[in-house]
Amino acid sequence: MNSANNEQHGPQSAADLFVAADVCRPGSDDLDKLIGRGQAEALRADHAANEYFGRSQAFDAVVAKAFGQVPIPLGAKERLLAALAADGEASSNDSFAPAESATLVPVRRAAPLTRRRWLAACGAAATSTAAGLAFYAWWQGRQRPDLSLEDILHSALAFHELPEAENAAWTTIAEQAPPAEFPLSKAIRTVRSIPRWRPLGKELLGRSGVAYEVAGRGEPRATVYVLTADGGLKAPLIRHLPAEPMHAPETTGGMALGAWREEGRIVCFVVAGDADRYRSFLSTPRDIA
Repeated sequence: MNSANNEQHGPQSAADLFVAADVCRPGSDDLDKLIGRGQAEALRADHAANEYFGRSQAFDAVVAKAFGQVPIPLGAKERLLAALAADGEASSNDSFAPAESATLVPVRRAAPLTRRRWLAACGAAATSTAAGLAFYAWWQGRQRPDLSLEDILHSALAFHELPEAENAAWTTIAEQAPPAEFPLSKAIRTVRSIPRWRPLGKELLGRSGVAYEVAGRGEPRATVYVLTADGGLKAPLIRHLPAEPMHAPETTGGMALGAWREEGRIVCFVVAGDADRYRSFLSTPRDIA
């Protein structure tokens, strides 16, 4: 039964996975039921997402424990029972005639809704709405995980190694130009082959963009991910990136990884091979000039 439910869940973006983590009860299997077991395992395998999921679960556990420790006021049970009994007696009384001693109070008519009053009411409502939206944006910003450089590199590697990413369809830049808002990084040399590209949704770091394959056909992959800097309120924060291309990549499991900011965009570079092969794709300052 669970496997059938899991198959109904479609692919989830990174932003969806972070949101799903916030609505799960601590110590439960809510995550598997919400996004499917496969996607839940992918979240737990992602370094940044799993770390955020753990923080979210720990926070919820602390809050739940605090609520459980709130003492019940003395006499609360007796007061509730007395109120219920009084309410039952009132509802069973068939006489609804007002008491003889009751004093009728004339109803005061509301003042007419003039244009000035209407504008004042609209202004107050708009101010209240704007304040609410500002608070919501501030609160959402506080809830978003703030990714380190290591988190970003590991997320890029995890996405790079997904089967659908490896088997995706690519288009050469000669066949069709990529979106102008996501150009290939100037730090990448393209003398080996004509780069191939494909669009990205928000699967990587909760941001849209373009992936470029700069290795020749048949060679081990070397992929450049160019992403928008701002992913919105649901995307994790990215504030710890160098402003220059990383010439000393992080190496792990036969892969070399780098990430940096460039002209208001985020660039992640994932290369199959060692640091020397990674650097062979980078332009020198003289090449860029």
